[in-house]
Parts: sequence; C-alpha cells; structure tokens
Amino acid sequence: MIGYAQYKGFVLPQDAKTAFKLVRAAANGDAKIDEAQMVLAEMYLNGTGTVQNYQSAIAAYRGAVNQGNIEACRILANIYEKGVITEPNAVLAHTIYNIASSLGDAEAAKKRDTLGKTMELESLKQAQEAARAYKSAPSELTQFIRQTYGTNIRHYIDINM
Repeated sequence: MIGYAQYKGFVLPQDAKTAFKLVRAAANGDAKIDEAQMVLAEMYLNGTGTVQNYQSAIAAYRGAVNQGNIEACRILANIYEKGVITEPNAVLAHTIYNIASSLGDAEAAKKRDTLGKTMELESLKQAQEAARAYKSAPSELTQFIRQTYGTNIRHYIDINM
C-alpha cells in the first residue's frame, strides 16, 4: 500500500498521479488487495490522480465487496439505495446490505430490513437469493494483510505514519 502512503503524503511526497498508478496496480494486478480497491474507488469518485469515473469507482467497490470488505458493502449498498452516482437499484442495495449483515455489520442489517419493507415480494426474493449465493473470495494478499494488520490497513497506516 505504498500507493496509499503516497496518496496521503506519508513517507513519500504527495503525488496523486503516481499514487493512482500504484494503487491501481495493487487493486487490479496480481495482488488484488481489497483496501487498494477501496482507495482506487475513492480516487475514481473524486477524480484524484485520474479522470473522475463513477463506473470505475463502482467496479472497484464491487471488487472489495467480492472479497468480503464490510466498508465496501456499506458504501456500495448506499450508492445503489440512494442512486448517488448510478440509477437507484433496491435489489442490489438489499443484496449488498444483506451480505454486509452476514459479515457481522449490525447497521447494514437495519438498513436491509428498512429497505426490504419498501420492496415488492419478487424483488425481495431476488435480493435474498443473490445474497445467499454470495461467497467471499479474498485474495491471498488480502487474507495475509487482514491477519497481520486487521481489516483496515488504511487506518493502520494513518495512525502509524
């Protein structure tokens, strides 16, 4: 996560373009680090070091969700629920809140339940089936980082740099 350190200006001078390249490599390359995918999504959302691109931000969040990143679940579900940078999609929002809930996020469970009350039965069934089919697939490096530094390496870097 040297890219994140450079993005924040820790150890290395702050350089958004170089940080973007490093973060993108850690997120999309062989490493596929979930925390790098989170930072990449943020960089795409804000146009930091790259052109602002909402679809790429959503794709990066999806990558982190696929690895079982609870924070990515919260953010992406909210994006779909509110229609912030894409069309609202209650089925996807409910599915992802349900996934976050199964990963231990009590707040996501509340949001899932509230959203579920507004959905038609067929849509609710579709969301529940999608959530049931979900299987977290963290990369080897993501697993190593979680075991070594916990679930939020960005926080670890922030407090230790």
